[in-house]
Order: sequence, then C-alpha cells, then structure tokens
Amino acid sequence: MTRLNSVATAIAAAALLASSFVTADHHGGAHASSITKIDSNEFGIDAKEIAVIKAQMQAAVDGGFIAGNILLVGNSEGVGVLETAGTQGPGQSTPMDEQTLFRIYSMTKPIVSVATMTLVEDGLLAISDPVSKYIPEFANMTIINEETGAITPAANEMTVQDLLTHESGLI
Repeated sequence: MTRLNSVATAIAAAALLASSFVTADHHGGAHASSITKIDSNEFGIDAKEIAVIKAQMQAAVDGGFIAGNILLVGNSEGVGVLETAGTQGPGQSTPMDEQTLFRIYSMTKPIVSVATMTLVEDGLLAISDPVSKYIPEFANMTIINEETGAITPAANEMTVQDLLTHESGLI
C-alpha cells in the first residue's frame, strides 16, 4: 500500500468513526461545481482501487453503519477521486453528493491523529518520542498528589503516544 493510499484509508476510517458527530445538509437547486477533475493516477490510485473503495463505502451504507459517505482525494491542482454513497442522513432520501454541506463536530482528535501518523510514516516523528522534544516546556513535569497536595516529579516522561491515546495526564 502506498503512503497516499494509507493516508486515504486513515482519513476514510476517521470519517467513518466520526460519522455519528457529523450531519449533512443540501440546499437544493442546481449548483455549478468549482471542482477541477484530474487523473486519479496522479495520486497512485487506479480505477480498480477506486472500485474497491466505492464498494466498501456502499457496504458501510448497506450494513447500516452510516447513512452516507464521501471520499475526496485531491491537491492544489484538482481532485483525482470523488466518490459518494448513500444519503445525507438517517431516514433522508437526498443522496450524498459533491454539494453536500457538513456540520462537523469533535473532529480535532481524528484529524490530528491522522496528521501525526503521517509524520510518523514519513520518519519525521516517533510515537515513543517525549513531548518535550517538540515542546520544551513539557520537560521536567511534576504531579500533585490529590490527597496531600504534595508536588513531586512525574515518574514517566510524557510521550507522543500518551497524547494520541489520551493517557498523558493532561486535563
């Protein structure tokens, strides 16, 4: 699997996981598209791979996991892949399309996680790295004992993995 395919898969997975936090809306009427179409092969994705992805998208709809979904892969030159499946919401009949508007809630964690793992994949970051490597203010952390109020040095240094798994101790 190429890096782009793994990123596209991760983005699709994040969208599927977050679908319960997303609502869609379509304001009807004919809209002219501002999307410039380019060849999907520019992203290393061929027609056979697109067909597999489209089938998985439709399977998620048919299985009742989500009402609808959209996959877009593009760059500043245009869009190489734009696929949709299903409807804009549970019980709705309006199909998902390129004009669908999304109200996206609580997407910071999945988006940051995908971006972080892309940096890991590119060798620019390791999940075992201490956070203080990138943000020096997190070096020499201390903790407060809730019962006594005593302040002591943290037993472990916070890592990128701790942040991704929400086990950093930050509140």
